[in-house]
Amino acid sequence: ATMEYGLYEAALAGIHLVDPEDLKAFRARIRVLRYEGVPGAPMPGKGSRIEYSFGDLAEASLGLRMAEIGLPPSRIALLVGRLTSMRPDWVALVEQYDRDFGEDTLLCFTPNAPKLNFDIEDIFFHLDKTSRVLLQLKGDHLTVYFNLLINVSKLLRDCRSALRETT
Repeated sequence: ATMEYGLYEAALAGIHLVDPEDLKAFRARIRVLRYEGVPGAPMPGKGSRIEYSFGDLAEASLGLRMAEIGLPPSRIALLVGRLTSMRPDWVALVEQYDRDFGEDTLLCFTPNAPKLNFDIEDIFFHLDKTSRVLLQLKGDHLTVYFNLLINVSKLLRDCRSALRETT
């Protein structure tokens, strides 16, 4: 199923709890991320209608979540682009993990080596169940540096819920 821009924007505003007086600034954030390539849906040109998929909504919501914690749009585009190019099926994969493991799935971004300044190429990501990530975080035998953990199961539930509420 696809959606037009109005539904897409309304769903994103609902997911990210945007107050009506903040809608103009929120639209600007959506536009900037879109210009950077998040979501990765084709941009046919000014005035053309775009049909957004659920995956596009999830991708944009993930990008907006990253923006909320202060990542710049160019970095967000690189991280989300890397995820979607390496795991184009990430939405279906998260939903499958949730069914198989019976717990939420986290998207973990981790530098390959602990250092203060690293390039985007130094970051890898993986999807994992919450209990395993928590074990890694408190394990004495492992040194794990997570730069960013996002509960993508909740993000997808929020996307589905927002679509139900706006239709």
